[in-house]
Amino acid sequence: MTDIESGFTYNISDNSNCIVYEGEDLDWGKSYRWTVCGSDGIDTVYCFDSLSFSISQLPTNFPNNINLLELDEDDYTPGINLIDYRDLGFSVALDRYGSPLWFSDVENEVKFCAIQILPNGNITGTGWEGQFYNTGYEISLDGEIIFFTIIDDLHHDFIKTVKNTYFGLFKVFQQHPAPPGCGGCPSTISWKGDRVVEFGEMGNVIWDWNSFDHISLEEYNPYDVSHWNGTYLDWLHTNSVFYDAVTNTVYLSIRNISRIIKIDYETGDVIWSLGEHDFMLDPYFPEEISNSRQHNVIKLENDNIIFFDNGTHQTPQISSCVEVAIDEISPSVEVVWEYILPNSMFTSSNAECERLNNEHTLISTGSSGNILELNGDDEIVWHLNVKLDNTPIKIMRNERIPNLYPSAFTIIIQDYNGEVSDPFVSIDTSHNLRINMVNKGWLGDDFTFHVNDYFYENQEIDSLFVDKYSTAPLAID
Repeated sequence: MTDIESGFTYNISDNSNCIVYEGEDLDWGKSYRWTVCGSDGIDTVYCFDSLSFSISQLPTNFPNNINLLELDEDDYTPGINLIDYRDLGFSVALDRYGSPLWFSDVENEVKFCAIQILPNGNITGTGWEGQFYNTGYEISLDGEIIFFTIIDDLHHDFIKTVKNTYFGLFKVFQQHPAPPGCGGCPSTISWKGDRVVEFGEMGNVIWDWNSFDHISLEEYNPYDVSHWNGTYLDWLHTNSVFYDAVTNTVYLSIRNISRIIKIDYETGDVIWSLGEHDFMLDPYFPEEISNSRQHNVIKLENDNIIFFDNGTHQTPQISSCVEVAIDEISPSVEVVWEYILPNSMFTSSNAECERLNNEHTLISTGSSGNILELNGDDEIVWHLNVKLDNTPIKIMRNERIPNLYPSAFTIIIQDYNGEVSDPFVSIDTSHNLRINMVNKGWLGDDFTFHVNDYFYENQEIDSLFVDKYSTAPLAID
């Protein structure tokens, strides 16, 4: 590999069948030329044509004060961190030491904040013009737009499901009398509620849920009835949507009434509401969970839910991560785990808790600019603090992923002969074409094989599922 500007060449030798180069030689804002050559252990056998690539400059407002405050190398969950720098207008991937590996290019048309990495290696997130985000996107790592929403006023969340559909949150307004306690409000004011919209792959709307049809206007939070610039009442302020394919239900985190709800996808009915009873007409559970302006509800594999409780209207103001067990039959709820953050990490808005596959917990603390990983004993095994100069950077989302490429594979063909530019495999009628499909990616995938021979056109001959980090043989008659 050659630095085009300086002409300096780096030689990289690797005997593996799938190479990931993580050297420190690559630098932001430079161009490189690379050539792949084969070797028989003594001589170079064949070299592919050289290719070149360029690495963009980091944004001028990229955080310049990133501090690694804690790292247990043995207990850190392997992988990189996909982080949403929402206030800066871009997202990044950082390694465990806080070094940048990728960012959503701010020179692109879309100002993009990542939410979710997909099995195909693309990323979903929100994009916007000016101050307000209003569009949901699926983009490639190179910034190519794969999908975008055609309905205006998207906010906070946009995800893709296992059904290959998309869910997004959208503003919806209706005129209603101002509630008691709304100081300075006119007698009638526009209430801002939420729509939850599901899109098909072609952008068609296939499910549409409206909060005005399912939540009473009498259920409001008197602490959050301030009006936005005198134009509307911010009634609900839903900040996350989660779709559970197993039960065909939808979970919402509704900030301004400190409530989490579960919705029956088929009927649209609210199955239960969880939160402060003072803001409910008919509480479903006898127990009250005193969450306040929480964010980002996620259903876990054990059927519990986890969310970040900001604690904004509590005394004292303390933020925490909370896991709740729910019994819909009894019905009853119980806080089965809670991690209380120090006062210095209190955040009145944003933030997220995520449970990793090894039962560690990843916490982004919103406006304080901290990201923590806790092990199963609630010990901090990783702590990153992010600032631009001396100002903490708000972090709403953080996802730990093995790497940026869930699909990484190679094919090993036995009895391979010929030049790379004109490959062929000779077999007689008594033998099979034997292939090993090696999946180095962190997700299982389906692979379809096509064969060309001298007498027939290209034809699909077989397909094969290969699990993550696995090798599967294929014999073609």
